[in-house]
Amino acid sequence: MNATTIEGELAVRIEREGRRIRKVTVRSTRPVFAGPLVRGRTPAAAAAMMRALFTVCGQAQGAATAAAIDAAEGRAPSADACAAREIAVRLEVIQEYLWRLLIDWPRAMGDAPLTAAVASARQRIARLPAHPASEGAAARAELAAALAEIANRHVYGMAPAAWLALSAGEVPGAWARAGRTLPATLLARLVERAPRLGASDVGLMPPATRDSLRADIVPELDRNHGFARTPSWTGAPVETGALARMRAHPTVAACAAGTGHSVATRMVARLVELAVLLDDWHRAPAASPSSGGTAGRSGTCRRRPPCPPRGP
Repeated sequence: MNATTIEGELAVRIEREGRRIRKVTVRSTRPVFAGPLVRGRTPAAAAAMMRALFTVCGQAQGAATAAAIDAAEGRAPSADACAAREIAVRLEVIQEYLWRLLIDWPRAMGDAPLTAAVASARQRIARLPAHPASEGAAARAELAAALAEIANRHVYGMAPAAWLALSAGEVPGAWARAGRTLPATLLARLVERAPRLGASDVGLMPPATRDSLRADIVPELDRNHGFARTPSWTGAPVETGALARMRAHPTVAACAAGTGHSVATRMVARLVELAVLLDDWHRAPAASPSSGGTAGRSGTCRRRPPCPPRGP
């Protein structure tokens, strides 16, 4: 059995009339194999397997599995457990975002990627000791400063906090046109040449609160065994990712008002979310990334941004 058969395919068929898209059909042959693989295993073994099984977003998958097991057993996770999960997921998001911004995005637009900068970030993250949240504060502080400096030099051309302080219109405007970094140059090119590239009127996923998941997702999982293959929100497709999470940020909202939910707006949302993650952690690296890492009254950890999907 070859790798293609094992992994399955996601086939997207587009039908158009002239320059307008008339219909889009999506067919997935990706196998849903996680359930059978973990059936009969201990909770700890199941959580560990999820991290190893998924090459994309493995830490997020492992954290979600551990949280689900906690909920199923009626157990409130410890502060250290919450903090360790959040640190792992945050670092995974930062690493993935740097990859998208400095490797995938440049390649998609015909520019040379900054692989050395991403490799440096990945190596530093890999060296972080796997201590409980109550230990290793110095190592986390050093890593937070190093990642912020990589972003300063290669992504923003200034400290993430200073970039976040720019006015809403400066990011797709003066900052991008100044071209001090590769992402700035690429954003300026997008805004100038194809401001509405990839614009979509598909709705954005609302915040996934505990109550909304119970009301809108859990019943669908019970009713429809194929829901995981083609998930929806209250029966309709929605866009997930940085744009959905950062839509209320003034810079993202201003860009969306000008270019719609386009590739440019999505990249701005990704830039904003990365800056928020880096600045938040750089200011309080000794604590958990969610400013304390404690379990809430519901027995769940504070929600962090999920691992971003592949692609621009």
